[in-house]
Amino acid sequence: MRVCFTLVVMVLARFYINATEIRCTRPALVLYTMGYIQCQRACIRRTDCYVLRYNKEQLACSIYLDKHCTSGVGGKYIYQLRNGISQFFIRIQRNEDLCDLDTCSPGYICTILRNGSQICVQDKILTYGRTLPASFLQLDGNFFIFIEAWAIRSAAASFCSNSFSGHLAVSNTIKKLRALAGVMLDIPTTQYWWIGGHYEQNVVTWYPDTYADVNCVGLNLYGQFFHIECSLAYYFVCEM
Repeated sequence: MRVCFTLVVMVLARFYINATEIRCTRPALVLYTMGYIQCQRACIRRTDCYVLRYNKEQLACSIYLDKHCTSGVGGKYIYQLRNGISQFFIRIQRNEDLCDLDTCSPGYICTILRNGSQICVQDKILTYGRTLPASFLQLDGNFFIFIEAWAIRSAAASFCSNSFSGHLAVSNTIKKLRALAGVMLDIPTTQYWWIGGHYEQNVVTWYPDTYADVNCVGLNLYGQFFHIECSLAYYFVCEM
């Protein structure tokens, strides 16, 4: 028991707890399903991790880049803390304790090998997020990429295929709907997002690989499906 307590204190010492004076949007990476300590480890290993947010209800770990955070915003963001579900933590020290390599450049992850040695490995996800407005969600072994670029439905499907060898997101479970909507709420710039669904007799069916522009389905910020004109441009979610 003492060892576990020491570990918790050691990890928390690298963060400023309950950061109510900071506002962050557009998470670079959201990880499901993850424990509280594992979330902090994920941040510590990444040089680019500036703030993390942990959602105790969903077991979700959100990692934010410094460019998407603003400090000194007073109580504007405290509403996310009222129910005790989500908490923000500011990173105050780099790559220490669990991974004490302090020479990793921005865009790299400190990784501990089996023999105990440590190396810097390129963090392709956060590097991509710095060059193109995008957020990544890891859920049940799949990656979802939220692309902040306006595109009609067929162009969005083509981008997912050509850029990631993937397809528009399939959101066919309540768990996926909640996770996708949670990230969308952190990117409050568009009402709908393109996903890989079509309406057939008022039922959503999933053809994520097709480029067909008929009976297209969009997902709103609250996890609800809408029948949308396929020629309209919205942000979109890829899955790979």
